[in-house]
Amino acid sequence: MDEDAAAVLGVGPNPSVAEIEEAYERELWQLESNDDVPWKTHVELTQRLQRARQTLLRQCGLPPPLAPSDRRPLLEDECERCGCTPALPVTFRQQIGKVFTSRTDTSEGRLCRDCGLALGREVQNRTIATGWWGVRSFFRNVRVVGTNSRTLLATRHLQRPERRPDAPLTPAKAPRTARPPVFLRPALLIPFVIALAIGARIETLHHRPPTWAIGHCVKLSGNSGDGHELLFPVRCSKPHIAVIVGKVTRSTHCPPDTDTTVRVGTDLYCIKATNTA
Repeated sequence: MDEDAAAVLGVGPNPSVAEIEEAYERELWQLESNDDVPWKTHVELTQRLQRARQTLLRQCGLPPPLAPSDRRPLLEDECERCGCTPALPVTFRQQIGKVFTSRTDTSEGRLCRDCGLALGREVQNRTIATGWWGVRSFFRNVRVVGTNSRTLLATRHLQRPERRPDAPLTPAKAPRTARPPVFLRPALLIPFVIALAIGARIETLHHRPPTWAIGHCVKLSGNSGDGHELLFPVRCSKPHIAVIVGKVTRSTHCPPDTDTTVRVGTDLYCIKATNTA
């Protein structure tokens, strides 16, 4: 027996036809159940399983499989993966965002409804999880997710896939089982969590108490014990009487339009009166 083919299917030496078929179905099912395998790799691994099965069956004395030249080619409406019809050319993209750059992986093919939905939902789920991590990537991923969504919608409108009796040899004998829709998967929570975090940060900055700084405004907040009026920094959107125009070490260094100065600790601030009350 071919040791490499036996190792691919995980069978021992001299397996029976039933053992070969059982091992082939088992390995194929495990491959189908792994959503993390990229589309191109999935096709390559499926073809490897098929070659191993054919080699072992031939060594068991069964008729050899059809030669490539004897096989009918796929028609334009047949799925490249399972041979079912109708099929549609689809392209799905996954963006992997980084801080300053991003990478886009593309999965494409002519697929039936079920195979297309399974592939598209996997890719969409991954790009929702990985595509937002970067300033530029965040906005690019909005476009990627939108494009994938339109392709998924077109794929979902295809009729139920059916395999013709004379369908050619394909990587799989039946359509893939589509996983739950993207909006039912946990990865969809990631953009909402990011949006909430950004919103919370903006809200925190908006409500941060104003400080003594150039460009901030001030208002009267009462009198000190020695009868001097006290100034307090406020947001310039609030009622105020002056704006901070400078921070210096000596009052002579203030801008010419300064009306007064206020010392806060070791810092001296230049204050210009305004007409806003």
